[in-house]
Amino acid sequence: MKRPCLLPLLACLSLSLLPAQDKTIAPAADPAQGQGIAAEPAAEPVPPFAIIPLLETAFAAELSWRPDWPLEIPPDAFSVKGKAVLISLIAGDAEYRLRRDGEGRLAEFPALVGGALVQAEAFRGSGGGILGLSLGLAPASPDGGESEPWAVDFPGPLLPGSALSAINSPGREPVRVSRGESAYFVLFQESEGEIFETWYDPAGNFVGYYRALINRYFPSRNGSPWRIISIEGRSDQGTETVDYRFESGGGISEAASSRGICSAVYGAAGRPLYWEHIPVLQDQREAGAEPQQGTPQRPYALQWDGQGFLVRMRGAGGADNPDYRYEYDLDGRLNWVERRETGMIRRFGVLAPASIRYIRRQISYGEE
Repeated sequence: MKRPCLLPLLACLSLSLLPAQDKTIAPAADPAQGQGIAAEPAAEPVPPFAIIPLLETAFAAELSWRPDWPLEIPPDAFSVKGKAVLISLIAGDAEYRLRRDGEGRLAEFPALVGGALVQAEAFRGSGGGILGLSLGLAPASPDGGESEPWAVDFPGPLLPGSALSAINSPGREPVRVSRGESAYFVLFQESEGEIFETWYDPAGNFVGYYRALINRYFPSRNGSPWRIISIEGRSDQGTETVDYRFESGGGISEAASSRGICSAVYGAAGRPLYWEHIPVLQDQREAGAEPQQGTPQRPYALQWDGQGFLVRMRGAGGADNPDYRYEYDLDGRLNWVERRETGMIRRFGVLAPASIRYIRRQISYGEE
């Protein structure tokens, strides 16, 4: 079944929780040219990632789109009619998976780490508590090739309503994080509205920490037991902070750091209607400029039809505004399994095709 629709790639710079030093961001390419935003490779940071945001997602009931996700992930990438036990999104050379266990809890999901969306997996015990996490620092490949993942091992099960500091109670080992020959130990401390995640090397030397301000009472669209309001990462490489704002329905409306601001405006159904990114260039970061002083990237307006399909997404603010058009292949439950994107730009006063791109989904509904 074919259904026409319109959508561009979201060309947002992903905000990293890692220090900005030794890592530069290239300027955004116009999505009409079919290109995204690239980050220069950098040495592995220490600590390599924050555990607190991974737990926030693992405890959630749903995986919600957020404006700081990378460009290859459309807003409805993991949204389906009904319940699915597995959604596999294939975009170019990368594959992103959302998988649920037999109880309907998130078992595998994409996570934002270091400005990239990578695969995470949660391992639970018989009581539903999380016993460990697995995290690959590169997205999976459809042909099965993956980098060696990080393993996070907790000394006891973590339940959604429990304090993370309880995991470090007397007589218990610290949390162990390892990959190959690399190993770290992590301690958690929690007070009212604040969680500290402190990393140490095997010799007990301090290597860095993350400090998250959380709110356990603010409504969450995805069902997480807490919301991260702000998170700061600090090590000998520097300090990076990301601050979040939320709309009344619980969706992230803004993610701001020294790298820039990603923002979105949502409609009544919780779908984004407007998206833009305001980056801060490297020389401005070094000069201590505020994020608002960056050069605005093209904002986009999104239109959805009454059945929940994105029907149009247009750039605003220039004579060469891109206009993206889509055709969908739908499965028997009217969920899209292939999206054909045709990017249109105005040439000599008329819209003309400029690029074509395919995104595919494999959806498994399990037994009902």
